[in-house]
Amino acid sequence: MAVDESDSLVPLPRVVHGGSIAIGIFGLASFYSSLALFLYLTYKVSKWQMRRKSGRKNSGGVPGHVFANGPVEFGPAHDVAKLAASDPTVDTASLAQSDGAEQAHYPNQFIVLIVNLLIADLHQATAFALSTAWVAQNGIKVHSGTCFTQGLFISTGDLASSCFMSAVAIHTFYSIVYNYRPPHKSLYVYISLLWVFIYLISLLPVAGTLNGASAGGFFVRAGAWCWINREYGDIRLLTHYIFIFIGIILSWSLYTAIYISLRRQQKRGDLAGTKNSGYHPAFLVYPVIYLICILPLAIGRVATMAGKEPSLGYFCFAGSLAASNGWLDVLLFTTTRRSIVFAQGDDIGKEDTGVTTFTFMNWTPNTFGNTVWVRGGRNEQPRKPPTGGWWRILGDPEPQEQRQPRLGKSLSQTSLTPLERNAIQMEVVTTIVVEDDRNRSPHRTPRSSSASAPVLNREPYRLH
Repeated sequence: MAVDESDSLVPLPRVVHGGSIAIGIFGLASFYSSLALFLYLTYKVSKWQMRRKSGRKNSGGVPGHVFANGPVEFGPAHDVAKLAASDPTVDTASLAQSDGAEQAHYPNQFIVLIVNLLIADLHQATAFALSTAWVAQNGIKVHSGTCFTQGLFISTGDLASSCFMSAVAIHTFYSIVYNYRPPHKSLYVYISLLWVFIYLISLLPVAGTLNGASAGGFFVRAGAWCWINREYGDIRLLTHYIFIFIGIILSWSLYTAIYISLRRQQKRGDLAGTKNSGYHPAFLVYPVIYLICILPLAIGRVATMAGKEPSLGYFCFAGSLAASNGWLDVLLFTTTRRSIVFAQGDDIGKEDTGVTTFTFMNWTPNTFGNTVWVRGGRNEQPRKPPTGGWWRILGDPEPQEQRQPRLGKSLSQTSLTPLERNAIQMEVVTTIVVEDDRNRSPHRTPRSSSASAPVLNREPYRLH
């Protein structure tokens, strides 16, 4: 006798039994790996916050510097200046706190987003790990607490994973392309609203249908696990898969735009000084992984809605890929964002984009010697969010020649001369101190050949 998809399945067919074992194993791997990274990041951020508060308390709670304009009575600078018969001074303007010092009260925004993505992965991994219960019971039992829990966590987990993958893509896009990040408090408000949206859109249909009273239950067997009843196909689409497809398209678009923008910046020389220039297409691995994990299952569900239901073996295979989303995210972020994930000390509060570690797939051979990058003519000021047409949204916000007049003249711009293309004027100031062996006291020699007057070398050096 044929068994309806929404009914209990006892005992498990061979294909479902083997598929549930695979789904459960990958689900447990995602759960424990996501939990481990979540606990690690939470502990590290908590420890950093406690140390920061303790340091501020010990220092009397007075931020800033204790130096004032005047002579410096210690350090190598004082010793050298003493030999040169001059008094070194410290300019308080150069010691003023920068804007980044105020932001150090909060952890890196990418860490906050990654933590929330891990929470979403824990939801999803918990749902698929519950497939081990069906293996232990040798059957999928509808109207049980395990079935309801699995269906709810699949709904919230898939949706949360899609939302926060999109949030990470959006934040990465604005941080790298526009050098813009939202205020920390605003970011926390956005994240809170996102979680409220995820739970409301997952729970309101349950309450609105009275837990599927007219269809035999809202969360029932849907192939090889429990999920939304197929009688509520519109709810499946409007509260679940439409957001997954939006997340896939959005992630692909944004990471492609990031890659194009970095290529443009690299051609202009804006990325000079960044290790390996940071423009390798490893950015595109994010939407690729997400696409591999989620798309097969989404296609299967859409085919079911269209009346062409795939086999149980296909759903088991697609479920194993979806259950792998968590441990693949952990592997991906610990590899490509290791400068953020494994940041220590004060680096936790630095707003690093992790762009340098995106070159993990760029096997450029190392060369002997030192490479020195000299960059001048621009100030690193945050750019405003994009405005205007779509050509301003994707890729580079505006050409460099259009932005240049708005930027203030930096100190290094005064050294740029039109003497020769790709050349920079370097002024070398040399002070010579000679020690007289006769009285063993250092003094400045009066001889012109070794005078301490500044020696200016104005020969332009070619940049390679």
